[in-house]
Amino acid sequence: MENLILSAPKYGWCSFHLADEEKEFTAALSYLTDVMHDTLKMCLTYLQTGAAAVMYDREGEGTFLFVMSEYDVYVLDENLPGGMVHFENLRADDICENILGCYYADTIGWLNFANMNEQSKKEYEKGETAEVHGMVKEIRKLLNERTGKKSKWTEIRCDFFDEEEKRWLVAAWKTGNDNEEGEVIAKISESG
Repeated sequence: MENLILSAPKYGWCSFHLADEEKEFTAALSYLTDVMHDTLKMCLTYLQTGAAAVMYDREGEGTFLFVMSEYDVYVLDENLPGGMVHFENLRADDICENILGCYYADTIGWLNFANMNEQSKKEYEKGETAEVHGMVKEIRKLLNERTGKKSKWTEIRCDFFDEEEKRWLVAAWKTGNDNEEGEVIAKISESG
């Protein structure tokens, strides 16, 4: 799976694209649901229980359900012939890894995706941002345990813009302890 499943959010929309060697499904998702938050929650639930699902909204085109288990990946959509697509050649662990890549590709965009007005942005910053960071950290930990991969970083975030340097700072933590100071591991220009 080379391409990101979720495109970077823009103007309250993003694209969902899932494909294997034989099948493909694409949809435009709206901000009516908090796409990244809900998708991360699905990945975390899958890693903890072995199965999970998330429902996405396409505004005027209705909703569809994305379902993962250790053995199967499905998209259930009443607009499809037969009502579903079964992706037999995709692994849920790889999908979770891909979703983390989507999140890291535009952390700030995703944190603000479903929060279009100032009041909701402030509320989100107080609670849900911490929840999202916690889910990302736990997903990374569980994926590392499942795959045997090791990283010296338990958490990576790109949520601070340095006005002086005009760059986004990517910070990482080794322990995730609240007292630990993050280490800047990358700087990203305004243009990306």
